[in-house]
Amino acid sequence: MWSVEADGVNLFATGVQANSRHVLLDPVITEEINSAGSFTFGIPYTNHQYNNLKLRTSTIEVFRDGKIFWRGRPLTANISFNRTMNITCEGALAFLNDTVYPPDACKLRLSLFLDKVIANHNEKCNENRKVHIGSVTMDDVEIQYNGSYTNTMELIRSLHDTYGGYIITHYSEGGNYFDWLREIPLELKETINVEQVVDISKAISAEDVVTCVIPMGKDGLTIGSEYIENEAAAALFGKVWQCVEFGDIEDSNELYNSGLEYLNNNLWSSMQLNISALDVGDDYQVGRMYHARIPSFNINHDIVLMGATISLVDDSATKYSFSASTIWTQINNGKDLAQVVDTAQALKMTSQKSLTSRTAKMEEFIEKASYFSGDIIFSDGTKITCVNGLVTGGKSTEGDF
Repeated sequence: MWSVEADGVNLFATGVQANSRHVLLDPVITEEINSAGSFTFGIPYTNHQYNNLKLRTSTIEVFRDGKIFWRGRPLTANISFNRTMNITCEGALAFLNDTVYPPDACKLRLSLFLDKVIANHNEKCNENRKVHIGSVTMDDVEIQYNGSYTNTMELIRSLHDTYGGYIITHYSEGGNYFDWLREIPLELKETINVEQVVDISKAISAEDVVTCVIPMGKDGLTIGSEYIENEAAAALFGKVWQCVEFGDIEDSNELYNSGLEYLNNNLWSSMQLNISALDVGDDYQVGRMYHARIPSFNINHDIVLMGATISLVDDSATKYSFSASTIWTQINNGKDLAQVVDTAQALKMTSQKSLTSRTAKMEEFIEKASYFSGDIIFSDGTKITCVNGLVTGGKSTEGDF
């Protein structure tokens, strides 16, 4: 059950008659990680609040089963030939566009600096335009700031571009909140059986998917057959090949298993599921991780709900965009784990053997180092230099790389 209010006055309620004074046309919420989100609708001239919406000033609230689900303000209004007023609203995070942060020079943990920035915003705006900090799990990130007058929203975006993480908005009766998380939490109670999807070929999109892998081990070791293929994926996306070297593997069975694991991880991290609420239900939250099973692809994996388009009047129009790639993605540079390792492999090395050894070590710590800047020194003396999670070079007994 949905309802919409403008400045505390009802605009819309689920199930009202078409001739009611509380009708909205095609009301749709769009949510996305790292975004304020939006709410669009048409308000017919018969609605009793038709002349009462004030751009930027009114507060629009959407309730689901009596609980606040979304909050924002009208930003634009266009009147069509039949006098319907088409409204676009922006989410509450965009309230940060209304203030500026003054000149400042400091060296602080990110969470403490956020406290300063948001406190400054809340001191300069009305009560209904305040934004509050929820959970911040970036506490080990230290920032050095030296800036002049800066729009608050632009400052938050700049920090996010630099230090990564996931910004997720949410609302309560007590105010507008955003979390800044290093990792997406797993919603353990929900499992999505993707086999229930009506047409799996239309639900999946793939950009850099690999469906066939040729694994190569130490000294040219192969698996006996030429390649490993995910037949279900190849049937949808065609045969897309990649040769992967595992230079420290000397056993063909181990090589096969490593190649299969690489294939499935690469396949899954390259895929995105665009699923209707009719297929998977409608009780999902953007910015949460869910477990998914696709038996036909041999996939049993966690996926992140990156975004949703939610219709208040038509479940078939509600779409969810799940992506596994966010598990591997470093938001600050847009590269996943495989790309980072590929970059390391492209660095100038004194020998392929030392490269393979160091690449294996990089895979062990790369997730922990996703947002780290500095040197990491291993027990054998190998030093890896990172800048915001990117491996930029290092030094070992065999030389610099």
